[in-house]
Amino acid sequence: PTTRRAGCSVWGNGGAAVIADCAAESATHTGGVCTRESGAPAIVGTGDNASITNSGSISTAGDGAYGIWSTGDNASITNSGSISTAGASAVGIWSEGDNARITNNGSISTAGDGAYGIWSTGDNASITNSGSISTTGDGAHSLSARDGSASISNYGSTNHKRAGQHEGAAPDAHAGPADHSTSTPRSGRS
Repeated sequence: PTTRRAGCSVWGNGGAAVIADCAAESATHTGGVCTRESGAPAIVGTGDNASITNSGSISTAGDGAYGIWSTGDNASITNSGSISTAGASAVGIWSEGDNARITNNGSISTAGDGAYGIWSTGDNASITNSGSISTTGDGAHSLSARDGSASISNYGSTNHKRAGQHEGAAPDAHAGPADHSTSTPRSGRS
């Protein structure tokens, strides 16, 4: 089911399964959704102040595909379900807008070179992980925020495995281009 505010549109179109296209839109996903095309997102929020909640199962298979993708400012994205991506440069949760609040209490797994569990490219992002994030592939990252003013709080687990390696914790949570942390549970800017 998807919850929507009157006067706004929420629909499936092309490769996307759910699109919330309006300011202050609320999309709640509790079932299962799967996309199988390159660049195809499962859930998309395009308006400012969007609220996206996943407590279901999301699966994508395709290079550059996204489990949840939000483009508006002040987005609130919460995952307590499962997100699985397979494909190069695929992303479990990607937020492009400024002041995004991203919370993972569920599980995210990615398989593909250059893939991300959670990736924020807007200013002043806040990412909190209390769940599990597992990435496989060269150049893949569990938690990443491009802006140096972003904060990453990791209370959960992150594991990274390069192709051909055994799985293990990796120092792949980072905010800004030069700040890196380990996957040890921590709070504050990483």
